[in-house]
Amino acid sequence: MDKRWMTMPILCALLLVGCGQQTKEAEVYQLNREIIGQEKEEQLSRLSAPRRGVEVESSAEVEEPLVFMREANQMVQDIQVPTGRYQIADATQGAGEIRLYTESGELLFEEIFYGYDQNQPVLTIEETDTLIYSGFEGLTLTPIESNPLSFLPSGITEVGLDLEPGTYQLIPEYYGVASLELHREGEEVRLFELIGNELDNSVTLSFEVGDLIRLTQTSGLLMERVES
Repeated sequence: MDKRWMTMPILCALLLVGCGQQTKEAEVYQLNREIIGQEKEEQLSRLSAPRRGVEVESSAEVEEPLVFMREANQMVQDIQVPTGRYQIADATQGAGEIRLYTESGELLFEEIFYGYDQNQPVLTIEETDTLIYSGFEGLTLTPIESNPLSFLPSGITEVGLDLEPGTYQLIPEYYGVASLELHREGEEVRLFELIGNELDNSVTLSFEVGDLIRLTQTSGLLMERVES
């Protein structure tokens, strides 16, 4: 079952084993909301590894938002746009799904919009990529510059290009269960879960230049810089 339909946090599935002894997965999760083991492998298997080094100085080819409306009787629409970094929004405030594929068919990102949230993923899209959307009547892509962010939106973020390196406290902005992948070159991918509307729902992480952050199932995370 797709994780985004779960109504209880992953912790509920990390059962205690005999005489109150916790599993390793439960202990790690309680420390900093990190998911390991089989659950992690299953979640990471859905998407290809995000790419790094796609530097976008500006979306000079596109100055105004791009609006795409679904053709009549077409439930699924695929589009291609000039290389740039875009904020993606539903043009009609409905519900639907987006998926971003590379030219070779690798799935880099997918997200469901529920219509009532403010989810506007930010993605760097190459001209050879294909963005597929379904359910929506239309989609709006607004070009943005790759400037350091004070708010971490859903999407794929590269530290050093889109976000300043450093240590941050990350706090869910809305209800739901957010999934954050941290890809660091030469190291194993780490997966974290942040649950909105919980008393202790923040995670503190350090990001280095070149790190890739893929955030899904949320509109974004509030970020507070932690001084070392």
